[in-house]
Amino acid sequence: MSFSRNVWLLFAQNLAVFVGIGVQALTLNLYLVALGHREDFLGLVAFANTLAIGAAALPASASSNRYGARRCLIAATAGLAVGGVVAVTGTSPVAIVAAMLTIGACQAFIFVPMAPYLMENASPGDHPRAFAVSFAVLSLGTVLGSTVGGLLPGLVSASADPGAAGYRAALLLGAAMSGLGSIAMLAATDRPPEDLTPCTPSPFTKRGPVGEVGIPSPTTERGPGGEVGTPSPLSERGPGGAVSAPSTVTEREPGGEVGTPSPSIGRQVGGEGRPSLRRGEGGQGDGATAPLVVTTPSVLRRELIAMAATAGLLAASTGLVVPFFNVYLHEQTGASSQAVGAVYAVGAAAMAPVSLIGPAIGARLGTVRLIALARLAAVPATLLPLLAASFSAGAAAYVLRVALVSLTQPLDSAFTLSRVPDYLRARVAAIRTLSWNAAWAVASAGAGATIVRWGYAPVFIVAAICLLGCVVVHYAAFGRSSPPEVPGVAAPTATAQ
Repeated sequence: MSFSRNVWLLFAQNLAVFVGIGVQALTLNLYLVALGHREDFLGLVAFANTLAIGAAALPASASSNRYGARRCLIAATAGLAVGGVVAVTGTSPVAIVAAMLTIGACQAFIFVPMAPYLMENASPGDHPRAFAVSFAVLSLGTVLGSTVGGLLPGLVSASADPGAAGYRAALLLGAAMSGLGSIAMLAATDRPPEDLTPCTPSPFTKRGPVGEVGIPSPTTERGPGGEVGTPSPLSERGPGGAVSAPSTVTEREPGGEVGTPSPSIGRQVGGEGRPSLRRGEGGQGDGATAPLVVTTPSVLRRELIAMAATAGLLAASTGLVVPFFNVYLHEQTGASSQAVGAVYAVGAAAMAPVSLIGPAIGARLGTVRLIALARLAAVPATLLPLLAASFSAGAAAYVLRVALVSLTQPLDSAFTLSRVPDYLRARVAAIRTLSWNAAWAVASAGAGATIVRWGYAPVFIVAAICLLGCVVVHYAAFGRSSPPEVPGVAAPTATAQ
C-alpha cells in the first residue's frame, strides 16, 4: 500500500498507544479489584475517564485546528504515559480518579486529531483503506496489550492469583509503551506531502490541466484580517475583477478539467443560509472524483444529530458491558487472568481481519446496510451470557460482539467524514467523541451501581436494547438517502444502501 511517510508514522503511534490501552483495558479493573474495590468504584473510574474524554473533545478540536494535529498527538501521547504511571503509583481513590481524568483528556487529544490527520496525509482514493489499516493497527496493538496484560502479572507473581503487584507491573509497562508513540509523531511533519490533492477539493480553487492546485479564486471573500470567509459559489470574476454572469457549478474530471454540469447541485430552497459542500454518491474508482453536492444547513444539522445519536447509543451499549467484562469472566466464571487475557487477545485479533474486509463487503452490500446488519447481529451476542453463565459462553459473546461491531467502525468513520466538508471534519469528530464518551460515562457509572445491587443480567439486557436503538436510528437517518459508497472499491451499479 503506497501510503505517505506521515501515515506510516501515525500507524506506528497508533500501535504504541493501543498497546498501552490494551494493557489498561484488561488489567486496570483486575488491579482495582485486587486492591479491594467493587464494581461501583470501577464504574466511577470508567465514568471519570470517559467524562474527561468527552469534556476535552471540543477543546481538542479547537487545538488541532489552531496548533496542528501532530503537535496535539505528541503532547497527548506523552501525557497519556504520565497519567498511566500516576494511576498505579497512587493507591487512594482520589488519586486514581484524578489520574483517570488526566488519561481521558489525553485520549481525547489523540482520538480527535487522529482521523483528520489521516485524511490530510492519505490520498483521497486511499481513505477507506487507510482507515481500515489504521483500525487493524489499533486491533494489533490491543492484541499485544491484552497478551502482555494477561501474561505479565503471572510472571511477576508465582501464585495463581497475581495480586496487585503483578497487575501494577503490567500497567507500568503499558504506560511506557504508550509514551513511545510520541517519538513517532516527532518524526512526522505537520503538512501533508505535496503530491496529495486536497481530500475534498473546493470548487473555488482553480486547477491546472492535471489537477494541481493553483491560486485561490477571487470569488472567495476574505474578512478584515485576510482570513477566508464565506465563498460565493455562483459568481465568477473576469480579468478585470468584474462580476460576470452566474456560472453553473460543475463536476470535475479526473485531471481537474471541468466536465458536465452536475444535476445534483443547486440552491437552497428560498436561498436561506449558506449552502454547504459535501461529496455525493460517487463510489466508483478511486473516490477522488466523487461529485461535490450542496446540502442545506438543516439537512446537515439533522445528519449531525443522527451521527451523534448513533454514536451515543452504541457507546451506551458498549459502556454497559465492556468495562466490566473482564471482571465478569474473572469473578462470575472463575477464569484466571491468563484466560481472560486470552479472550481479550482473541477479540482484538478478530478486529483486524474484519475491519480490513469491511470496505469490500460494504461496496457490494451497501455501507449503511452492512452497518445495520452487523450491529443487529451483535444484539443476540450481547445477550448470550444470560443463556449460559459459563466461561465459554462469556468468551464467545465477547469475541462475537467485538468482531461484529469492529466490522463497522472504519466504514462508519469514513462514511461520517465523507458527508461533511473539510472545515467541519475536526468538529464532527469532536462531536462524535463527545457523544460517545458522555454516553459511555453515564452507562458505565450506572452499570457499576446496578451490578453491585442486582447483578449482571439487567446490564446485558439494557445493552442489547441500546444496540438495537443504534441500528434503528442510523438506518432511519441514512438508509433511504444517497450517501457515498465506500470509495476505492468498485461497487455494483445496482447496489443500494
